[in-house]
Amino acid sequence: MAIRTCVIVLGLLLLLSSCAQPPQSTPLTSSWPQRQQQLSALNTWQFRGHVVFKMPERKLSANVYWQQEQDSYQVMLFGPLGFNTVNLDGLPGKVHLKDSHGHVYEASSPEQLMQTQLGWLLPISSLYYWVRGLPAPGPVTRVSYDVYHRINTLEQDGWQIHYEAYQRLQLFELPKEITFTQVKFYMHLTIEGDSWQVKS
Repeated sequence: MAIRTCVIVLGLLLLLSSCAQPPQSTPLTSSWPQRQQQLSALNTWQFRGHVVFKMPERKLSANVYWQQEQDSYQVMLFGPLGFNTVNLDGLPGKVHLKDSHGHVYEASSPEQLMQTQLGWLLPISSLYYWVRGLPAPGPVTRVSYDVYHRINTLEQDGWQIHYEAYQRLQLFELPKEITFTQVKFYMHLTIEGDSWQVKS
């Protein structure tokens, strides 16, 4: 009788333990080409987050807001950090940067403006793809995927990109934490979990 009771108790404990396990996540796509096609169709989206920059001479942190509407975009960086709000508005071939003093600068590429006005090597044109978990157009030096067909690490244009975490949004899985490194430059981007909004 005691042995039977112990068996029943043990069985109940195993059952409760199995019930307490969180359900295993399942892939939303069956292959990388399917996932790539799905993400490439996203042309209108926005998110908020926090970014940390590390360079040999300084370290900065900022809040970031990115709004993309097909070919046009607005990227805003604002405190707390060593400078005030910076707005970057762009279309292909024409970009404006407005600094905290209200001065407006124009160039043909966002990289040129960021480098000239802020001294940052920030590849905005490639980030348009990288923040969605996609390689940018052009050669890819190295890429690896996880079991859910998501990019785990990517090396492109001299940048090493590591996707530390993803999050689900509707029918999509989008990056939540990404690190970018190039020579002496380091950037860590954390996207707020409830801030991704998409429209394909």
